[in-house]
Amino acid sequence: PPSDKWVIGYIGNMYPAPNWQTVCRSLVELLTHHPELKTKLELKFAGNIDGRVMETFTEYGLDSYINYIGYLSHESAVKEMLSSHVLLLVINAIEGNEHVLTGKIFEYMGTGKPILFSGPVPGDAYHLLTESGKVWLPEMLSQKDFQIEEMTHSTYRYESFTRKHLTQKLSSLLNRLIEKGN
Repeated sequence: PPSDKWVIGYIGNMYPAPNWQTVCRSLVELLTHHPELKTKLELKFAGNIDGRVMETFTEYGLDSYINYIGYLSHESAVKEMLSSHVLLLVINAIEGNEHVLTGKIFEYMGTGKPILFSGPVPGDAYHLLTESGKVWLPEMLSQKDFQIEEMTHSTYRYESFTRKHLTQKLSSLLNRLIEKGN
């Protein structure tokens, strides 16, 4: 990521959800408590974006922080994830979405970057992110004592969710089942 910016990336399609209001309010509060970010914050959006989502950012006066890249190939999307300081994950926080796990969550975890999560709490995505390290919620950004360095330099334990690790666990389970069958 660029050293002169603090980049929050959202890579993927953006659909209307009530959560966008929460994200925008928190970002406005963050800028209020940390005015030095007014020249550093970049909201990098890559993918297809519903106009109603963009209207929400405009309503909160955040449109000048947006760097809209547009739709990208998977390879380019991963590069954009890696060139962000923080990745934003939004799952519509409505009843019934507690068990939603998007493919994006695993792509994000694969980068090793901190993830700012707006979605059902409690829920499966929230639980998964809690297992892997500290979960960052938009409301945390709006706290006066929020420290960007704490977020961007935290340690995340995503390796237990890699294909290699999960395949080893499956193999071990299958071996135990085979041994019990003999």
